[in-house]
Amino acid sequence: MTNFKLPNETYNYAYGAQQKAQQAGVLANYAFRYKQLYYEKERILQKWQELMVNAPIVLHNVLFFLFFVVDILVSWEMIKDVISNGGLFIGGLVPWWATLLLCLLINGWAAVTAHFIGKGWSREIQDWERWNFTFVKRQNDAPLDILDAKISQETKRARMLAIVSGTVLFAVVSMIVYYRYVILKDLGGSAGEEEVAQSSFNALAIIMTFLPLAILIGELFTGDYIWYSIRWLQTRISRNRNRKQFLRYKEQCGIADQQAVQYTAMAEQSNQPVQIVGDLEYCHLRIKHRSQQNDDYADPLWRRIGFNFRARTSQKGIPNVSVSGILPNGAKTGDYYTDADGKVTLFWDGAFDRLIGVRVFDKEYSGPFQANAEHYIELPEDGIPPSNGHARQAVGASV
Repeated sequence: MTNFKLPNETYNYAYGAQQKAQQAGVLANYAFRYKQLYYEKERILQKWQELMVNAPIVLHNVLFFLFFVVDILVSWEMIKDVISNGGLFIGGLVPWWATLLLCLLINGWAAVTAHFIGKGWSREIQDWERWNFTFVKRQNDAPLDILDAKISQETKRARMLAIVSGTVLFAVVSMIVYYRYVILKDLGGSAGEEEVAQSSFNALAIIMTFLPLAILIGELFTGDYIWYSIRWLQTRISRNRNRKQFLRYKEQCGIADQQAVQYTAMAEQSNQPVQIVGDLEYCHLRIKHRSQQNDDYADPLWRRIGFNFRARTSQKGIPNVSVSGILPNGAKTGDYYTDADGKVTLFWDGAFDRLIGVRVFDKEYSGPFQANAEHYIELPEDGIPPSNGHARQAVGASV
């Protein structure tokens, strides 16, 4: 039993490289998806900032918040008396949450009315609404005449709603103030204090009548950017969430790429057959040509094109030839070398879907050559220099 030997098993690094490559491909897709969402939200926020650069958003929001708090403090007893005498609760005991709920309802109503006022008369809000409708909702596919008609219709609708909502809101607040006035007037005192009480009551009645209405007017004039601020906050939260997911998946994709490349090297050292194609090929390309410090690390914008170089007379493949492509903007792809059969695959990163030419033996051959296809080029024998006999292969080229 002491001489028993375990079987000498070697880890299949080629299989491990393919598994890590598949994992990296999935992670890259997730990273690119969240990057698109993150960039879209960032673009929207930047445009909103340009449209609202001259708008007093912070000042109006701070003043609206102050009006909001002061209105609750001033209106608390008035609204409490209304609820207490309305017969909604037995014994006249009004819970605090009922008073707070009605206060929030009135102030929320004021905020909605202020939004309609801003949408109907504020130039900044109208420009903001127009841009959202054009580039966010309709993706810039609406004709100008239809767009102008739609914006004009929305503006008229907002003005009508602002007038109706403001009128009804003023009526409701006025009735609450009047009801409070009646309650205070019914409070009696002794005969000797009646004249003093009457004088104090008149001053208090004037204050309690105009102060809530003045606060309400202040809310209507300063709440025009409330809806914009809410939308801005929602968009910013969504942008930060997508950015966090994008960075997480990009980092995980980079780790999987490194592991796939390491497994590939170990498989070659162990003489295990490994094919650098598909997802594994993209892992090598990302490690070679991209940096995890850049946001384009996981972008699936790699273009590829295959060439077969053969001698015109013998129809034999031309090995060990340096080949580079020419993009429509004049830029050049990297240098890749043909294999023993004269085949080579060129890669480039960008939106171009074709090459306008290919350079081999210091000569240019005009295209265009469409990406994701195989092309055959025959070269004359007298233009082929003698081979040096050393086959060279670029990482990522077809084998």
